Amino acid sequence: NNGYPTLQMLGKTEDGFINVNGEIEVQPEDPIAPEETRTLHEILSQTSEQDVVALPNDIDWNGLAWTPIGTEENPFNATFDGRGHTVKNIVISSAQFNSAGIFGVLGENAVIKNITFENVVVTSGQYVGIVAGKNYGTITNVKVKTTSDNYKGINVTTNNSLSAGSVVG
Repeated sequence: NNGYPTLQMLGKTEDGFINVNGEIEVQPEDPIAPEETRTLHEILSQTSEQDVVALPNDIDWNGLAWTPIGTEENPFNATFDGRGHTVKNIVISSAQFNSAGIFGVLGENAVIKNITFENVVVTSGQYVGIVAGKNYGTITNVKVKTTSDNYKGINVTTNNSLSAGSVVG
């Protein structure tokens, strides 16, 4: 896992629900056996529209680099339910991203809920936010906070027209 925090999970079920704690949210007739250990980023990057990813506990990303999930052409359209947990210490830094945040672009069917993002720094793009660069979906009960001087929130590095915000650009 190259130092990235990892989670154990089950594969996708017929009805598309995933629990990163290795539990099936809606019990299928034939549960899928546990698969490889994957990072939160890998799990979120590989979701489809019907998927629900639910956190079992807090995650410390340890200041490692994070690539925004979702683009204008292929937005994130699943549900990410933090269940009241915190994901912290994430660094997003590259001028190549037009829309930057934990999620680059949230599509119309995306739902991000019940989570705190702590100590996230985003340096990039024209649309910059901690949670998402662009949002066409639903964000509810999401908190953004900084508790360390090493993470200063949003740094805009473009002279093009832009939108920046603490939650969504």
